[in-house]
Amino acid sequence: MGPDHPDTLGARHNLAISYSDAGRTQDALELRERVLADHQRLLGPDHPATLSARNNLATSYSDAGRTQDALELRERVLADRERLLGPDHPDTLGARHNLAISYSDAGRTQDALELRERVLADHQRLLGPDHPATLSARHNLATIRAIAADIQQPATATGPGLRPPSPPPAPSA
Repeated sequence: MGPDHPDTLGARHNLAISYSDAGRTQDALELRERVLADHQRLLGPDHPATLSARNNLATSYSDAGRTQDALELRERVLADRERLLGPDHPDTLGARHNLAISYSDAGRTQDALELRERVLADHQRLLGPDHPATLSARHNLATIRAIAADIQQPATATGPGLRPPSPPPAPSA
């Protein structure tokens, strides 16, 4: 079929997944970079398959510890999906979810919290309060709220089995 056939590109994508599953993070990353370049060359920067390839590369960057690279790609994917599909398209909602993950990975807890709140509000508005995607968004928001609360909690918290820290020693005279 040749190197540029859609099935060949799909096979490369699947191989990258296998590399990632096997712990071959660098091989997965390099292959996903190639898949993205091929999609951009063959289909253009705005094709849905190109946007998916960009998001997949962001996942490989994240797996490789390249948090900032993943964050930048996911910001671009979200902007492109909003521009091309609108703010309420399911793929746009997914891109928002993925960006929230990258914000968390980058230690940007407040940004992750705000985006998760928006994702939940969007799901409730578009799908209703009991849709599985809404329930998942609600769970994800609860998780990031718990993380944010842990970050803001002072180390002097007490509870069952915990004692407050000992007071500092009195200064010697």
